[in-house]
Amino acid sequence: MNREIPSFLLENGRQIPLLIEKGQKIKMTFIDRTIKSTFSFIWESILQYELSLNRLGFQRLSSTGILIFFLIYIVCINLTHSLYGHLIFAALIFGLLLTTSIRLSAVYVKAIILSFLFGFLVMVPACLNIFAPGEVVLTLARFQSEKKFLIYHLPEVVGITYEGIVLVLRMFFKVFNSVSLTFLVIYSVPFERLMKSLRLMKVPSIFILIITMSYKFIYTMALTIEEMYLALKSRWIGNFSQDKTRHIIAGRMGFLFRKSYQRYEEVYKAMISRGFTGDVIIKTNEKIKLKEACLLIVLIGAGVIISILKF
Repeated sequence: MNREIPSFLLENGRQIPLLIEKGQKIKMTFIDRTIKSTFSFIWESILQYELSLNRLGFQRLSSTGILIFFLIYIVCINLTHSLYGHLIFAALIFGLLLTTSIRLSAVYVKAIILSFLFGFLVMVPACLNIFAPGEVVLTLARFQSEKKFLIYHLPEVVGITYEGIVLVLRMFFKVFNSVSLTFLVIYSVPFERLMKSLRLMKVPSIFILIITMSYKFIYTMALTIEEMYLALKSRWIGNFSQDKTRHIIAGRMGFLFRKSYQRYEEVYKAMISRGFTGDVIIKTNEKIKLKEACLLIVLIGAGVIISILKF
């Protein structure tokens, strides 16, 4: 029997030309960078939930105890109006992080970025004597006389005041401590234990159901978006105009919305067919022990005292 082998399979040493030279960076589009960053953040967050099963120090507390600690400390942090009080809270949260298996970089890199965006940049104008009257420590502008701009009164000397700096730093540390505490709890309690704690605290079933379904679908939708975009990009021949590009992206967004809605409907019908009645039944044997209760009382008491005292 004669077997005819295609000629391209017999070619030896065929080389594919390199499109990128050694050491040259690949330029990514805005959509590529956004999808890559979003998917990396979601993947890392879900991975941290799995790593939270390695319980050390603060992570050894029951999920209910950690949730109670979180709720009271969030209130205490937001009621604290002293800069030194926020510094003590930051040191306390840092000490609790040291007792766990959580990487400090996983918490503080994100906490600093979010605090800078929402706690510093937003409050920077508040350090001017236009909004925070007081002792001017740095002069930015000087006018011959006082002026009025819209509803604002511009003094003769416009500058940064000491009171304004304290106000901006206080807001920055308030956001920083709240975000750091949130990441500490998220990385210490697995998602399933957290939902059980919410149910034990008599949180409505519909609220727990929405959180659970959203958590499950975030990961699924992230994978769908990435696969859909890579499939679209692999068929993208040539350069389209900006109008054509926006039309394609808008179409994909609409398709993703329909797909997610259809997926929710299918999951809900599957739950109904298996006897789901709308009530979330959670069984757990986790209880707050005496040692844990004493530790929580000490920590909560310290937080309440810090928020009440005026330094």
